[in-house]
Amino acid sequence: MDQNMRVVDAVKNGTISLPEPARSEIIRQFSGGQVFEPGVPVPEAAAWPELADAFLRS
Repeated sequence: MDQNMRVVDAVKNGTISLPEPARSEIIRQFSGGQVFEPGVPVPEAAAWPELADAFLRS
């Protein structure tokens, strides 16, 4: 999630230039009021390590 928020920040401050429809959509999707506490796993993301491990073992 940290990487996504860095992209959103870069779009907001103009470091990454996008056409207006894409810019608004990125900001809307990733900064829609969601607050993530550091160190607290997000349930949707918490399954990825297990899924990746199962994939690599297969």
